[in-house]
Amino acid sequence: MSTLKVHNIKHAPRGSKNIELLSNGKINLPNNNMVLQAVSTQKTGAMTFPNIQQGGNTGVISGFTRSITMSSSSNKVLVMASFSPGMDSTHVMYATLMRGSTPICIGTQSGGGNTQRVSRAYSGANDNYGYQTNIIFLDTPGSGTHTYGVRLSHADNGTRQMYLNRGNSHGNEYYIAGLSSDIALLEISA
Repeated sequence: MSTLKVHNIKHAPRGSKNIELLSNGKINLPNNNMVLQAVSTQKTGAMTFPNIQQGGNTGVISGFTRSITMSSSSNKVLVMASFSPGMDSTHVMYATLMRGSTPICIGTQSGGGNTQRVSRAYSGANDNYGYQTNIIFLDTPGSGTHTYGVRLSHADNGTRQMYLNRGNSHGNEYYIAGLSSDIALLEISA
């Protein structure tokens, strides 16, 4: 195994800003922004959410949240969520990024009042699989401790069963994958 030791990473043009790797473990970004802290969580087991009606949702998924305590109210949080939802139908599934009980990173409502305002929409041609979904969002939550998570919903006319880290098939076949989901939070200085 090799080790690369550097103090600065600099773009070649003259006068460009550096990315500094500080001795205290922090990273100083261009424009004096700095990653102050990084926290994450991983969910490796499969979860099932039965009886999710059209227009309803799973609520924030229990066991798949992460909290961060801000060191300054003017700082931002870079939220990176990568997860694998599934459903017992090939209709459209939705994912909404949540800060506490507040939806964030959502679209504006267009059309009628029944439009679901969500972060991501995805559909699969085969309900056997969980589908990889990513949400990256720069949030300005203010001071205090903030908890981030995800909730799922769907566009099917009926009641559906939804999943995290699996599809509708969950047997012992070679084409079935064991999936994981992650949330990482980085506090970025203002």
